[in-house]
Amino acid sequence: MTTKESGAPSASHFSSTWFSAFIVVLIVASLSISWWSYEQNRNHLEQEAIQQADEYLQLMMQIRAFYSREIVPKAKDAGMRIGHDYAFHNDMLPLPTSFTMDFARNLMAENTGLRIRLFSELPFPWNKSGGPQDTFENDALRALHSNSFEPFYQFDDKNDQLTLRYARADILSPSCVACHNSYPGTPKRDWKAGDVRGVMSVTRNISTGTGPSFFWSLTFVQTLFSVLALGLLWYSMSRLHKSLRHAEALNDKTLDVNKRLQSEIQQRSEAEQELRLTAAKNQAIVYSVADSLMLVDQQWRIQQSNPAGCQLLRSNWEQLRQQPLTQYFNALSTPPDHWLPTGNVPKELQGLRPDGSSFPVMLQINKVANSQPALYVVVIRDISEQKTLEMTLAEARDQALASSQIKSEFLRKMEQLNSELELRVNERTQALQDANQQLQSTAAALEEERRSQQQLIQHWQQAQAQLLQQEKLVALGQVTSGVISEIHAPLAFALYQLQQLQSNGQQTMQKLDNIYQRISVEQPDSPLLPELSQVCNTEMDMLDQHLTTTLAGLNQVEQTVKELQHLAEAEQGGHIPMEVNGLITSVLEVLRTEISEHILIQQDFAELPPYQGNVLQLSQLMIHLLIQAEESLQGNGRLRIRTRQEEEDIQIELEDADGDATSQWQSMTADSGSNPIRSLMINELVQQLQAQLVFGVFGPQQKGFSLRLRLPLQPRPPQNATSAPEQ
Repeated sequence: MTTKESGAPSASHFSSTWFSAFIVVLIVASLSISWWSYEQNRNHLEQEAIQQADEYLQLMMQIRAFYSREIVPKAKDAGMRIGHDYAFHNDMLPLPTSFTMDFARNLMAENTGLRIRLFSELPFPWNKSGGPQDTFENDALRALHSNSFEPFYQFDDKNDQLTLRYARADILSPSCVACHNSYPGTPKRDWKAGDVRGVMSVTRNISTGTGPSFFWSLTFVQTLFSVLALGLLWYSMSRLHKSLRHAEALNDKTLDVNKRLQSEIQQRSEAEQELRLTAAKNQAIVYSVADSLMLVDQQWRIQQSNPAGCQLLRSNWEQLRQQPLTQYFNALSTPPDHWLPTGNVPKELQGLRPDGSSFPVMLQINKVANSQPALYVVVIRDISEQKTLEMTLAEARDQALASSQIKSEFLRKMEQLNSELELRVNERTQALQDANQQLQSTAAALEEERRSQQQLIQHWQQAQAQLLQQEKLVALGQVTSGVISEIHAPLAFALYQLQQLQSNGQQTMQKLDNIYQRISVEQPDSPLLPELSQVCNTEMDMLDQHLTTTLAGLNQVEQTVKELQHLAEAEQGGHIPMEVNGLITSVLEVLRTEISEHILIQQDFAELPPYQGNVLQLSQLMIHLLIQAEESLQGNGRLRIRTRQEEEDIQIELEDADGDATSQWQSMTADSGSNPIRSLMINELVQQLQAQLVFGVFGPQQKGFSLRLRLPLQPRPPQNATSAPEQ
């Protein structure tokens, strides 16, 4: 047996010292872990809030750009006015900025934690709250004027509520400058593209769990766990002390046993500390996740939820505790075990909040291993914004599909070509799989197939270019109609005034001549006679010549305007009387930049009666034929255009005057022509006009082309147009 030495420290003294040191270390560790968890959670929420705020502003600016680009021009064309006081006028739509802010106010009415403002140091007079309202808005104006491409933001932490204020510069685009400089009441009239017109800001309440109270609450919970563990440890140490006092009377074997017990207790303490640290980390991770995490039992009753789950269901934890999840999701009518086979695959459901609002979510469920009774982890992700964006994209897609019938028809044909191409590729793939051992012999066939696909792609590109050119011509017709309307009235007024001026000049000249005759009889020696003679014989004659020349020029301009007006009216698709010779001249004028300057146009026009057919279709047909002729001549040569009347038809002839063109005309109407899309359009127009199109070739090498287009003066019953080459 061993006895204590008289001067050795007692076991209780060592235990008290060790216990005090352990308390200090435990408190420091708890505070450190709490502070780290608090900072990680706050940084994550701030970054997510900045990203969401920027997405809000980008969405608002895209909505305003879409409204300005798509809605406002169509409304103006329909006779609607655009103004800020649209609420008081039935024929008025809001300005793009007014529309954006009204839309923002509607969003703010549904989301009380969101505030969107558009302010400027130069607001419009009727916008009383359009100027900066506080220090943040003044600072944002100064910062964004200095650097308009970087956002300006700050975080406010008041009453345990973290709030983000995020602002971006509202930069004037070129399409907005004219309106801002000319709109009634504008505070500035020298705006330029790229100027900062104002600032758009969004204010969002992030979370109520990021303030100091959250930190101290987390610290309190961890300290409480530490105190409980410390009490358990203190109880264990007390029993250990009793065992040590009792063990002083025991032998060395008992001391060895006590040492082993003390080692096991220390290991258990370290394990408990590690367990508390792991629990704190897991709790911080769960609380910082943006998705809703809920722990439910077999009856779908909610046992635990993170803040995101409370926010999703718009209820606090006391309201959610022990509530069945089926109260919010009617689709969860079966027990959780029935969802486990597909639990790892998110499933889309429709939820219903207590206030009656519905929302779409993606739900995923997993069972907690070795839990008695059984518990399940439910992950719920709110996809409301995703659905809203999908609906917006779907509406934009529908509008784009309905905007142009020509494009829709073109896409349908391209889909047919793609289907044919895909079918050919599938057939080729199957053939390659069946003939794997004959790879050498099929290499040439694959190369030929690749060239065929390239030709199809080239044909598609040519068709796209022709479609773009057709749209340009339609737009040119619309612009021409507007210009003609603006020119016609002042031109008629100018002609009338010049005619009156010429008539008055002739009368004045007659009066001056009478005065000259009277003075020459009454005062033959008057010094005024030579000057009066010069005025009558020279200057008045020159004035009359100038007026005559000016009137002739204006009459020619008026005739050109009338022809353009006929052509513009024809673009509306109506059947109006039209002179074919004038239509051909107008088409040549429109294509003057498309036809090479090295091609000489020879016109041989006969006198023709007015044409009563569809002038727009005839104009399109002549455009295609002239472009095809220009390509056949390869930018050099002579093109002869001749018109004739044969009985009840009008004949238009296009001929290569040199007989040295390419052979494109020989196969133009065939399926494998040089440009099958143009050939298809020409044949379709010929059929719609109930015309006949005849081709011919001549010359030593059969390279010259001759074309005759026969048009009926009066509409006849529909019949298929024919196209046959003549040798």
